[in-house]
Amino acid sequence: MPLSNHDVGVWLYDATSLAEVLIVGGEGDARVSSAVGENAATLILIGQQAPVRIVGRVRGLEGEVSGFIMNALGRDASTDRATFMSFLADETAERKLKFGFRDIPVIIGNATCEETGEDEEMYAISFSYWQVDSFEISS
Repeated sequence: MPLSNHDVGVWLYDATSLAEVLIVGGEGDARVSSAVGENAATLILIGQQAPVRIVGRVRGLEGEVSGFIMNALGRDASTDRATFMSFLADETAERKLKFGFRDIPVIIGNATCEETGEDEEMYAISFSYWQVDSFEISS
């Protein structure tokens, strides 16, 4: 694994080039929302009390990440920001997202990266992600 210190924060990285970005929270870890995406409908049939759920397709994990890029844990904020911006140049390219025990292949979009530090270099960052390729669903 290319990550410098994979037990802290959220990591977005390119498995081929080993380019990586550390995203941390203001007071702790960055925030990650995560849900299994699906195309489905819930219907209530006439005369029935129980709903009927029709699932057409189940996708992998999808959600949002928000936090900060900053000078932390030996990382340089301007370097991580430049790496993140290079990832945005091709939003269809597959990246890896590591948070908690998960390390999943994703594409990213809807990204923002704004300078927020007054005393030090710091950037508020957020983006949406969609898992691609390998995901397992067990019943």
